[in-house]
Amino acid sequence: MHRSLSVLLLSSITLWGRSQDTSFHDYSLNPAGSAWPLNMVAIKGGSFTMGSSANGASGDEAPVRNVSVSPFWIGAYEITHDQFHVFYDDEKLAQGSQVDAVTRPTQQYIDLSWGMGKEGGYPMNSMSQDGALMYCRWLYLQTGVFYRLPTEAEWEYACRSGTTTSRFYGLGESLLGDYAWYTKNSSFAGMIRVGSQIPNGFGLFDMYGNAYEWCQDAAGYLPVGREFLVDSEQLSSLLVVD
Repeated sequence: MHRSLSVLLLSSITLWGRSQDTSFHDYSLNPAGSAWPLNMVAIKGGSFTMGSSANGASGDEAPVRNVSVSPFWIGAYEITHDQFHVFYDDEKLAQGSQVDAVTRPTQQYIDLSWGMGKEGGYPMNSMSQDGALMYCRWLYLQTGVFYRLPTEAEWEYACRSGTTTSRFYGLGESLLGDYAWYTKNSSFAGMIRVGSQIPNGFGLFDMYGNAYEWCQDAAGYLPVGREFLVDSEQLSSLLVVD
């Protein structure tokens, strides 16, 4: 299965109780050395029903409970190879260190993109959670903005985008192909360029399909709501800002 790196910035400290703050809006920034901007979407905080008790729900989607999240920013797209490799190729950083520092992943002994595409907006894949965390730290050094992996609750809140149905576009699978690349419309071709399907109600692309994203505290193997995904053995990630 694909896993990819998306950016989620959470601003629970500076924006707590200030959802009307005029500074809370969508924005883009370019880390040093990157030609690809991080496009961030401002998400107002609120409460929602997390999980599912619907027929066919997996065990880690229960129990259903009411959860509140603070305002945050989340990346409109999954992080791409183009963005991640600015960090990956940063020779000023050591490789593979276990100390409390920013280190980049060790060199891959084979091409772990599996020929599914790199340059031009393909989601980053074959990444450990630690690699995603290091990318977050590196982004902080480059931008002065603190990034981290999102909680599972933040991810699901962003994915649901204010809806209460089992999937944000409604019920059933008939419309899934308009919003997601998955087994039936990708022919197992691998990753697809980010942002090539319709976004959800918050303007977020590829929340279903294409690639999974890491969360910092997910209880199960998959984030909630990722039922229909391209089947291929990959790894990957998600990000956030406090």
